[in-house]
Amino acid sequence: MKLIGKYIAFALLLITSACDLKEKPLDFVNPEEYYRTNEELIYGLNGAYSTLRNTSYYGANFPLASEAFIDVLYSSNTNFTPYSNVNSTLGLANNATLMGMWAALYSTINHANVVISRAQGATGSTITESVRERVIAEAKFLRALTYFNLVRAWDEVPLRTQRATDFANPNIPLSPITDIYNLIIEDLKYGEEKLWNKGETRDNFTNDIGRADVLAAKTLLAKVYLTIASSARSSDGVRNKLYKDNYDPTTYYTLCKQKLDEVIALPDFGLETNWKEIWNASNKNGKEIIFDVQYSAKPNQGSNYFALFTPKSATSNLLSAYGPYGVLGFFTNYYSKQANYQFSPESTDKRIIDGMMNSYIDKFELDANKNPRKVIFKKATTGTNAYRYEYENYTAKAPSDAGAWRVAKWLDPSTATANMSPLNWPVLRSAEVYLMRAEAEVELSGVATDGFEDYNKVRGRCTTALLSETELSSYEGANDLEKFREAIIRERIFEFIMEGYRYFDSKRLGKIKEAADHIISGGGNASTRSRDLPQYYYWPISQDELDANNAILSQKSGY
Repeated sequence: MKLIGKYIAFALLLITSACDLKEKPLDFVNPEEYYRTNEELIYGLNGAYSTLRNTSYYGANFPLASEAFIDVLYSSNTNFTPYSNVNSTLGLANNATLMGMWAALYSTINHANVVISRAQGATGSTITESVRERVIAEAKFLRALTYFNLVRAWDEVPLRTQRATDFANPNIPLSPITDIYNLIIEDLKYGEEKLWNKGETRDNFTNDIGRADVLAAKTLLAKVYLTIASSARSSDGVRNKLYKDNYDPTTYYTLCKQKLDEVIALPDFGLETNWKEIWNASNKNGKEIIFDVQYSAKPNQGSNYFALFTPKSATSNLLSAYGPYGVLGFFTNYYSKQANYQFSPESTDKRIIDGMMNSYIDKFELDANKNPRKVIFKKATTGTNAYRYEYENYTAKAPSDAGAWRVAKWLDPSTATANMSPLNWPVLRSAEVYLMRAEAEVELSGVATDGFEDYNKVRGRCTTALLSETELSSYEGANDLEKFREAIIRERIFEFIMEGYRYFDSKRLGKIKEAADHIISGGGNASTRSRDLPQYYYWPISQDELDANNAILSQKSGY
């Protein structure tokens, strides 16, 4: 289907939302007869939030592509061939996964544009300005977040700021990254002023859990500034070349640091002291979470991350549908060139003990009725920190890809059915605030130890082995500043593994080639093509867009 047809569908279809973000079905409602009250403004906005849960967006594919397009993710399951190795089929414009991501992100943007346009023009006598401004600010936050994801993945993309509701001309050329970032920053600054705080009530409406708030807008703005600063710092003729002449790194590191100071001073900001609790379904939306994609345990309103990442827990219908192990894992010798980056079963780091596994069962037996036997979830044998799923009355067997890792963040033994887990997808967490500030502080001062305090606030809740000058000396680099940059990479790997950070961190820091070289040396399935090429710093334009948009005359260079 051509892209224009997709936009028409996006404008008409609102997906059922979960949790506190309730919505009315508007599929056949005349827009001119809607958006007349505060309640209708908010219900209309909820449709934009629901698009984040699309399988091609945060529902699965977009964050997974960030891990697969670089050096982390692989799958032995043929249903997940786009994630089978680094830059495999994801580098093709007509790859269904890539086209789906492009369409899903523009779907969110179109929903946001509809809300902004309708809310700005709404004339109902009962509409209050505080609610109108909040609705517009939330929609602008979603638009900013999504354009930030687009520009990080694709660099220049069409900048669409008007709602698509009919056969309007879709021919919009690729916009410069400066124009895209200007819109992102403008939208987030509006959010800083007009969004409400978490749980705040005005005009008999409460800012429910799961909505964008002042904290989220400031945090995302700081992340935008850091991305611009680090991309400009690492820019050359190959890496992030569009940033080289457009942005001064010092200016944006300074803006980032200033914004992060504001974030940490906000009353809603907090860091979860028990790392494992971040992933506890009963503690979701806890103080660590700044913004996340909401799910509930209601039928077809839950997430399915436990089925993607982890061995499954325990009911026959789940096992018969998915088999007893997660389909996605990590390269066995991940980052083998540096010992600091190794995931060791003997680690004392809670992010390994509680957050990952490298032991599980890869077979299951059927009982007399041809149903899988019950699975019991328990800790592995003494001597490892891995998890193991063992079968009742069945002897455990070694996994077929021994040494590979699974992520255990989304373990959910209470969920028996696919798409019914209440576990959310974290988009912004407090841990990143401290790591971003540590990075900005060191880049501005040039003194590595200036970042130790913020850095160790994140690591210190997971292990007593804090970053020290002795450890710093073990990292690669010609000086302490370069070594600290490697330490930041290491900590972001450990903290955010499988949360959709890896490609974007490698890109902004100019480390695509180094990451691929690490995998190649470790025996992984990385592409043997040179990684010192510009096209590894952006993805190809979706073939659907190329077919429908006559203003884009050719595919991006290198594809």
